[in-house]
Amino acid sequence: MRNRQVLVADDDGTTVQTFAVDPRPLGDTTCRVCAQGKEALDTLRQPGFSPDWRLLDWLMPGMDGAEVCGLLRANPETASKYLILLTSKASKERSSGGLRAGADDYIIKPFHLGELRARLLVGTRVVTLQKA
Repeated sequence: MRNRQVLVADDDGTTVQTFAVDPRPLGDTTCRVCAQGKEALDTLRQPGFSPDWRLLDWLMPGMDGAEVCGLLRANPETASKYLILLTSKASKERSSGGLRAGADDYIIKPFHLGELRARLLVGTRVVTLQKA
C-alpha cells in the first residue's frame, strides 16, 4: 500500500491515541488527528492535505460527524474521498443514518485495527473503480 493520508476526527482519547501514537497498523500512512468537527474541516482546508481516508466520530462537541460528512459530500473537491463514521452507540437506526448522511461505511467502537484496515482497503478499491 502506497503512502496514504488519513484524517481522524474524534474526541475520544483512546481513538485519538491509537492514531496519534502509531498509525503504522494502517500501512504507510500519514495521519492527522482532530478532536472536533470544525477542526477537521479547517484541517482539510490546509494546502497539501487531501487525505484518502476520513474517519469521523459520530458524536463530537460542536459539529458532529454526520454534519461534517454532509458538508464534505456537498463540496465537489471533497466528495469523492472515502469516509467512515465511527460510533460507540450501536444501532441499526444510527448506522443507516450515517449512511444517509453520506458515509461510505461505519465502524462500531471499540474496533480492531485489522477490521479498520480491511475496510479502508475495500474503500480504496471502491474509489479506484469509481474513478476508472
